[in-house]
Amino acid sequence: MIVSIGKIQWEARFVSHTGIELNQGTGLNGCCAPTSHQIFIGNDFDPQQTKDTTIHEVTHAYIEQYLLGKKTFENEEMCDFMERYAEDIIGTANEILKGRETK
Repeated sequence: MIVSIGKIQWEARFVSHTGIELNQGTGLNGCCAPTSHQIFIGNDFDPQQTKDTTIHEVTHAYIEQYLLGKKTFENEEMCDFMERYAEDIIGTANEILKGRETK
């Protein structure tokens, strides 16, 4: 599924949890690949874990898009970021989850 984050199109895919571990390391439920604009979400979790993971990975994508890959944040910077983008992040995550349900 393709979603827009800012002016960039990101591909979100549900994939085998094992595949994520093999490609990115162990213990991951999902991952965000900012250079290729891809979001991978494990497809073998319960609904709440899938939702949590989707929100988590979409948040990484928004940080990459709007904070230009900045890796550390002051407390106030993160609060300002969430004030501005929290609703968009949840909306994008819901769009991805809804797209999964319609397949």
